[in-house]
Amino acid sequence: MKRTWLYALTAAGLIAAGTAAFSLGRILSPRPEFYGTELQNPPELGAIILQNVNRGQVTLADFEAPMLLVFFGYTRCPDVCPLTLARVAKVYRDLGEPEEVQLVMVTVDPARDTPAVVQDYASSFHPDFLGLSGDQSEIAAAARTFFVGYQQAADNLFRHTDMIAVLDARRLMRYVYGQDRIVRLAQDIPALLAQRGF
Repeated sequence: MKRTWLYALTAAGLIAAGTAAFSLGRILSPRPEFYGTELQNPPELGAIILQNVNRGQVTLADFEAPMLLVFFGYTRCPDVCPLTLARVAKVYRDLGEPEEVQLVMVTVDPARDTPAVVQDYASSFHPDFLGLSGDQSEIAAAARTFFVGYQQAADNLFRHTDMIAVLDARRLMRYVYGQDRIVRLAQDIPALLAQRGF
C-alpha cells in the first residue's frame, strides 16, 4: 500500500514538474521569427480616408477584422497585381478564410478604378476581399503614409510598390511582405494573430 502511494506521489510530482517546465519554456522561449520585415517604429494608419462602393467614405479603423492585409495596385495591371491577389487568396483559403483577417486593395489609378471597379476586381479573387479608391489626393496621401511609390508609365500602366502591409488591431503597420515572401503569410498569420496586439 505504501509503495502504491509512493508511486502515485512520484508520478504526480513528475507531472507537475513537467507542466512547470513546459510553461516556463513557453514564457522564456524567444518570439517566433516571421518571414515579413518588422517595422521598428510602425506608423498608425487608422485615420486614412478612402472610398468603398458599399460603405462610402471609410477609414482603415472602420474595419472589424483585427488584422488587415493592405495591397496597393490597379485593376488593369497585367502581371504583379493579379499574381499577388491570387497568392493572397490561396493563403486565405488555405487558412480556412479566417474572420480575423481582411484583405484590402487600394488602387493607384483612381481615374479609372472607381470604388465599384476596384471592388469588383478585388472580390473576383475572393468574395471577402475589399477594394478601395478615392480621389487623387486621398490616394496620394494613403500611398505616402504606407511608403508606397507609384508612377504612371506608357499606355496608362503604372509602376508601383508591390508589397503587402500587415496592420494590427490598432492599425499599426507592423510587417511588410515582398513578393518573394507573400506565400509565407500562410505560416505567419496564425502566429501573428496569437500575439498580443493583433
